Amino acid sequence: MKRTVVLIGVLILASLLTACKDDDDGKADQSKELTRVTVQLSWEDTIEFVGLYDAQDHGYFRSAGLDVQTLPGGFDSEGNVIDPIAAVVEGKADFGVAGSDGIIAARAEGKPVVAVAAIYQRNPLAYIALADSGIQTPQDWAGKRLRAEPDIQFILAALLKNNGMDISDVEQVSLTDYSTAPLVNGEVDVMSVFVTNELITLQAQGIEYNLILPSDYGVELYSNVIFTTEQMIQDHPDRVEALLRAVFKGYQHAIDNPAEAAKLSVARNTNLTVENETASMVASIPLLNVPGSALGNMRPESWAFTMQMLLEAGALAEAIDPTQAYDLSFIEKIN
Repeated sequence: MKRTVVLIGVLILASLLTACKDDDDGKADQSKELTRVTVQLSWEDTIEFVGLYDAQDHGYFRSAGLDVQTLPGGFDSEGNVIDPIAAVVEGKADFGVAGSDGIIAARAEGKPVVAVAAIYQRNPLAYIALADSGIQTPQDWAGKRLRAEPDIQFILAALLKNNGMDISDVEQVSLTDYSTAPLVNGEVDVMSVFVTNELITLQAQGIEYNLILPSDYGVELYSNVIFTTEQMIQDHPDRVEALLRAVFKGYQHAIDNPAEAAKLSVARNTNLTVENETASMVASIPLLNVPGSALGNMRPESWAFTMQMLLEAGALAEAIDPTQAYDLSFIEKIN
């Protein structure tokens, strides 16, 4: 009888330990009331947001007490670009993903948005030229045909200025084809790309290129930051911290398992392929996980530079206090 009681006790203890482990993995306590949270992404579902997908699918949000829904960006049903900042300010989403330049501009307009973490610590924006063109640095762009996205002209201007040049030193070409074809076909000499997107296409085609990263020339700004409102930070700081802990646990898992991560984004966007998304994830790792820094970290110097860059480009009417645009306390607590 005593032996039976002991055995039952052991089984109960084992069951409790298993339950605790499952809860740590976000797979137990299904009855726990969850807080509904929405996150407006800056673009269509793709690998750049995989930390959120990973946190959803592996239960990291659930174990943090959150029921998180991601809202794809891009274009709405009427063909209008979805603005993550407007969505958050108008209460259509609790959190959003946007560039640090967008956050600075919004603060200048009096919008109470605050960045709480950076997804990419190095900007994936780059400029490329074909390897046999001899174009290797921004100084080589003088007199060359260049295609850059219209909404990143201030980055181009800052990059040229840092290299003793002016926007008039290059011949800008407007194209409606946003693929790499204009470069490959010789319509332009230099074009702006994202190392996690167009470069993957060129690599798959076996085309060699020369890469110029603005961050290597002192032009630093964040392409993707997670932001929310001042009100959310004031009223629900625990919710902000819980979301970020889960998101960056998701990013770390994705960094450790690129092929698995690729399947998560493909599951949400069938226009993608596992092969390309895996390559994009691998290319993202040095941008996400910068030596000497922690996931999600933001540098005050980068925010100050972004504000000054926008001011010099005429995108801001007057200077603002860039420290009001971000809050480091959550990431510092997590790390």
